[in-house]
Amino acid sequence: MWEDSLNNMYVRLYPVPAHDVLNLRLNLPSTSDVNVDIFDNHGTTKYHYNGELSENILPINTSGFTPGYYLIIATNATTTLTKTLFEVIH
Repeated sequence: MWEDSLNNMYVRLYPVPAHDVLNLRLNLPSTSDVNVDIFDNHGTTKYHYNGELSENILPINTSGFTPGYYLIIATNATTTLTKTLFEVIH
């Protein structure tokens, strides 16, 4: 599990390392929109989500990701959180 917070925005990633699914949990008001982007180590966008989260959890299918390290950026109207690295293994 990996977690961080900034300006009252809390993010938790689990399980880390991820195999087929990475769960992203944010403590946002239920009506908050969120943007989530995941980049590989070459800066290529591997995943993008824009919208509301069901129960503040976003399950991300990582089964198509090449094993390695990824950067995740989560943004709402007031805060941007950049998670340095998380690992995907299969």
